[in-house]
Amino acid sequence: MLDHSRIRDRLAAIRKRLQLLKETAAKTNEASFLASADIADAAEYRLQVAIQACLDIAAHIVSQAAMEKPKRENKELFLILYKLGVIDKKLAQKLAKMAGMRNILVHEYLSVAREKVYQAIKYELGDIIKYCQKIEEFLESQK
Repeated sequence: MLDHSRIRDRLAAIRKRLQLLKETAAKTNEASFLASADIADAAEYRLQVAIQACLDIAAHIVSQAAMEKPKRENKELFLILYKLGVIDKKLAQKLAKMAGMRNILVHEYLSVAREKVYQAIKYELGDIIKYCQKIEEFLESQK
């Protein structure tokens, strides 16, 4: 059974992190971001948590739908959500790339290109916002 409360908790965590990331992007230019380990480290962690929560939501929906499981990587979860009709293909592809960013933040943390993190928080958070909206719509359709 789909656990609406579990999903909503993760949506709240995503939105909290996105708000903090938006504030960072609004008040910090790229040079300042790259020069400050504290700012960059906080942003990396917040982005990692937001993407992980997106993946957790996707994994829960996929498991409850008794759909195929990802064959290789968690980023495939978004493509399965597309097959389920929860999100569109373009958004699924963008989120799959974000999941790749999460993998870099978690597994290749010593070689994170902070320029890419800055670009992600400056220009790509809208994809996560759209994802949250689509998940909300999906939850409403399941009532």
